Amino acid sequence: MKTSTKLWALATFLTAFTGWGNAFGADWVVEENGVSPNFATIQDAVTAASPGDRIFVVNKSGSIPYLENVTIDKAIEILPYTANGNFLVFGNYTISPNGSGFSSTFDSVRIIGMLNQSGSIVAAANNSTGNGIEIDVVSCQLNAGSILVSGTQFYSRVSGNWLQSGSITVRESMVTGNLVNGSITVNDAAGSMIGSDETLYVVGNRLTSSTGASVSGTIQWSNDDHYFHIANNLVRSSLGGTSGAIRFTSIRNGVENNQLVNNSIETDGAADYGITSGAALASGTRLKIENNALHDLSGSSTEYALFFNPAPSPGALVEINYNVEEGFVNGLTNVSGAQAVIVGNQTAASTFDIDNVTGVSPSAEAINGGHPGNAYTDHDLSRNDCGVAGGSFNYTNFWPILTGGARVMLVKTPRVALPSSAINAEADAHDR
Repeated sequence: MKTSTKLWALATFLTAFTGWGNAFGADWVVEENGVSPNFATIQDAVTAASPGDRIFVVNKSGSIPYLENVTIDKAIEILPYTANGNFLVFGNYTISPNGSGFSSTFDSVRIIGMLNQSGSIVAAANNSTGNGIEIDVVSCQLNAGSILVSGTQFYSRVSGNWLQSGSITVRESMVTGNLVNGSITVNDAAGSMIGSDETLYVVGNRLTSSTGASVSGTIQWSNDDHYFHIANNLVRSSLGGTSGAIRFTSIRNGVENNQLVNNSIETDGAADYGITSGAALASGTRLKIENNALHDLSGSSTEYALFFNPAPSPGALVEINYNVEEGFVNGLTNVSGAQAVIVGNQTAASTFDIDNVTGVSPSAEAINGGHPGNAYTDHDLSRNDCGVAGGSFNYTNFWPILTGGARVMLVKTPRVALPSSAINAEADAHDR
């Protein structure tokens, strides 16, 4: 049913914008057979650059990549010379945080528009400089490589990337709009840079993970330092072995909600649950699982759409509402109403195949079948759809990827605006 909402008066609108600039740095160019002041290799340009500089890479003729492993030991930005294009490379890019190229204040390393034929972007060494380092990887294509920001004291923003055969592993991060033939893992922060009360977002990603992957969830959350908002992801999993398409093994306790909302999940492995909790949900823990579309293809007799082991503590607030599932032999969940609030969930009357590209299920149970509250209203102002097309973090916000140019990666605002109330809005974005 269509609805319409108008806000006639807002007393205050406060906007926080997190952007990227280059007010003081120099620009350098890498080109084939580069002659001073230009450079012939990316590493030479990195070595010569000062913190805050940008390095523009001109592609070689004949689509020949820059064949080199590069170590980045200072706060710089590497991006294609051609606007909205890419720069072609072959090799690993390692961010080494403990050199003199990082100051005592918050610094950034940014890689934009890389097309890496074989190689990873890695920040594995712990940062012991005493300052935080932000690592931004945006609009990159890795044909055979991963994004591994696993060291401590890094904050990363990973957005709009295509990993053909690899995974994303981070600690403190916003992970949005990536296409990954692999997994996304968020580990403990081990020394928070942004405050433990901050929520981390994993939103609008498209993932496929298969048997043999060295993870227990296609999206795996192992961070008890931050709250999570895992939303509008299309997840296809055939991991099997009591894993889950989305799995969390630890969770942040406190007054804020941990949320798994509007995800489209399809599983095709024996004992491959839709969403799995392997965390001890202690008294005071808040967890919301709402508006997800979950479909199992395997027919395994042991599967639930939502599986909890161990069961939630009686003092935990667990909401399992308005999800749609089909094909899970054991049904929706192994917890009862004594352990959680369970309202408005449905079992689809027939198979509702989730589209491989859009993540949308055409079933009547999923369309306008989600939570009726205004906080979940769809873009067309109708009641929330279950799965990736539902709510304000609609999957289409983040696609297509690899378009280059200016990008807004994530906008965070209250889900409901009331007349005469302040709205705090925050956006992560970048431009050249």
